[in-house]
Amino acid sequence: PHFFKAIHARYDIEKPAVVRLMRRKLNLINTLKQEIEALKKAEKEKNKALMRYAREYVVMGDECLKHGMKESDCLVVNCETRADAETVTPEILSGDNRPDAFFAVNDDTAIGILYTAKRMGLRVPEDISICGYTNGISAVACDPMLTTVEQRGQQVGEEAVKVLLDHVEGRVPIEKVEKRVVRTRLVVRGTTRKGINN
Repeated sequence: PHFFKAIHARYDIEKPAVVRLMRRKLNLINTLKQEIEALKKAEKEKNKALMRYAREYVVMGDECLKHGMKESDCLVVNCETRADAETVTPEILSGDNRPDAFFAVNDDTAIGILYTAKRMGLRVPEDISICGYTNGISAVACDPMLTTVEQRGQQVGEEAVKVLLDHVEGRVPIEKVEKRVVRTRLVVRGTTRKGINN
């Protein structure tokens, strides 16, 4: 009986600490879920803004206007995978007003465009230039190697973790949205030709 009283007494002493620990863990889990949802929402908003910017630049950009292009000459296609690119590229390249360059949303899409163009008998970069976005391992595993925009994913991840830890550890209020800028870098390889003025 004394043994059970000792265990019961110890449980009564430690119970508040265990409950506090469990509550902190649950709060941390809920905070992490909220942060993940906020990051997803921010990423969606960023992608929408980038697409808006891309459309505005392509349609209204100085280069389009400088070369006498009209809105109908510019083309933005929603295409996010290599399979999608291999499906839509033949139609784009077979049209009367074939583009001379593609800027893809990621490297896999750009590689889909690259191999489809080559299967259609086009020379890259002589007939068509292609630029991807990511600078992953696939960018150097294709022929020719892919010109791409390096998004510096590791640095983006490090910044995201810093923001998350600041919120979780209470250094920054959870409702405060932080903006961090990670600069990209153009990596020129074999799928783009030099400009007329270069």
